[in-house]
Amino acid sequence: MKVFILLLTFISTIFSAQIREKLNSNDLLINNLKGNVREIKERKYEVNIRNNKITFNTGVLIPESFNYELNRDGFIIYKEGIKNFDGKDKISSKQYFEYKDRKLNREIYLLTEFKDIDTLQWVYKYPNDTVTLKINIKGDFKGLTEKFIQNQNIEISKTFHSENEIIYKKIFVYNNKNRIIQFEEFDIDGKPTEKFTRIVNQNCRDFDSEDRIIYSYQTSTSEFRIFDNKCNIIEKKWKNNSGITTLTLTFKYLFDGEGNWIERKSYNNQNKLFSITTREILYY
Repeated sequence: MKVFILLLTFISTIFSAQIREKLNSNDLLINNLKGNVREIKERKYEVNIRNNKITFNTGVLIPESFNYELNRDGFIIYKEGIKNFDGKDKISSKQYFEYKDRKLNREIYLLTEFKDIDTLQWVYKYPNDTVTLKINIKGDFKGLTEKFIQNQNIEISKTFHSENEIIYKKIFVYNNKNRIIQFEEFDIDGKPTEKFTRIVNQNCRDFDSEDRIIYSYQTSTSEFRIFDNKCNIIEKKWKNNSGITTLTLTFKYLFDGEGNWIERKSYNNQNKLFSITTREILYY
């Protein structure tokens, strides 16, 4: 439990997210996957620019590599976060998702990396067409609730133990295709912590550009993306608040017979290899 207490600081990142997209689509479409995908084994590697050594990207708090299992309706039903120690894969976290009538019904989050194992078990309730409740029913965070309220093109997310004591609040603004074009997050004192605005791509589910502000660090950045005709990202560019480009990455892919990429390499401003992501994909 000692380690897990620290995760409460990150709970808005790990456990709290918008739900409208999940109500209107499945994970195949959200992740630009083609065919009847059953399993994905995804691994990310980083390249040391000084010696070109390729190493497994373990991530810090949140893993960078994952295993996924999808059902025949195209929804993820199992997800493993993978880290690597001494050259061996280690399961850092496990998530189970249950669906009923194509809606999330139950979600289990199991932290396996540390000696103290903690579980979050969420149940989803849908009181009406505009409200979704996500309630934790187990462990030290029992009773923790996230409430999603839909109001035309706006979704409001509130995380709380008591509705009078909001831990986090998020506001999502959507376009007419249910794609996020603006986001704001507020802390327990109601102060803004983060905000972004997006221009979404007209053909792909992703965005063309995003302006993001992190209030706690007093920083703002802009990200720009370019896609190929299959909606795969082929370039990302970041600029600081002075408009100076800080990093440009270009991407090259290898594809399987279904048209899904199974290897993605990124290259930096000097056209040097920056990272490699591989995917093994199995189909029904």
